[in-house]
Amino acid sequence: ETMMDNALRTISYIADIGNIVVLMARRRMPRTASQDCIETTPGAPEAKKQYKMICHVFESED
Repeated sequence: ETMMDNALRTISYIADIGNIVVLMARRRMPRTASQDCIETTPGAPEAKKQYKMICHVFESED
């Protein structure tokens, strides 16, 4: 996945190892049509949000 195409919520880990940089972040999962149809009662806690962890590895030549 392209990193800039995602709305990142939290960067949870960054590692700089020589010429490699590792970035781990999470983003919210898109809601499905079935989740959109679920009705909640007023005052009820919101449905648990789903997140996806994304790991990006960057390498430079210098």
